Amino acid sequence: MKVVSFKLPEELYSGLEELAQVYARGDRSEYLRWLIARELARLKCPVLFLAGSSTAIDAAIGSGVRPLNWLLSAGTYYRSGKFRESTDFEKARSLGGLLFMDSGAQQFFTNLKDGLPIYREGLPGVRTEGRC
Repeated sequence: MKVVSFKLPEELYSGLEELAQVYARGDRSEYLRWLIARELARLKCPVLFLAGSSTAIDAAIGSGVRPLNWLLSAGTYYRSGKFRESTDFEKARSLGGLLFMDSGAQQFFTNLKDGLPIYREGLPGVRTEGRC
């Protein structure tokens, strides 16, 4: 068997120890190991976001699935140099999960005639040959 170790935040470990003292029936150390394994699984799992606006959010609301994490694209709500009001923000919040808005950078670069500039890795602002 291989031993793999992880560094847990002190407050998380202390909280798990306290839970083990209160709820363990029998071997506290075995229960503590189970709690730690459960928390590690949570720490390693990526957070999934569904993305969309308008009709997609309405469909998510109608599904009844909660909580749902939702991603809104800033470019959808940005017109003439300002963000416009939308009911999408409240609808996405009503899904009970996390709400994330991306930067919308892709929409801001669509007007470049030659495409996006390509930069040398590690040297931001130094343009190399070509564009993508």
